[in-house]
Amino acid sequence: MIDIYVRNSGTAATQIIEIYIGISPTNLEKQTTTTPLPLLIPANSVVKITISYEWVSGTVYYFKIVTSTTQPLEFVYVAP
Repeated sequence: MIDIYVRNSGTAATQIIEIYIGISPTNLEKQTTTTPLPLLIPANSVVKITISYEWVSGTVYYFKIVTSTTQPLEFVYVAP
């Protein structure tokens, strides 16, 4: 399981529409989460998203979170 915390530091609410994970920026796959999507994030708040995903320790993973109001949130994480 992967838990992702997303913060909305803006002044208006937004929604998380889709989440993608992959081992390179060009092979991202849309994920099914245990947290129902779309997920509303009120202004100036944090939400937790849980994803059922098997990852391998030491592997670099690429993430893309698509919201309803901004550019996608993209980041890289090395599995513990």
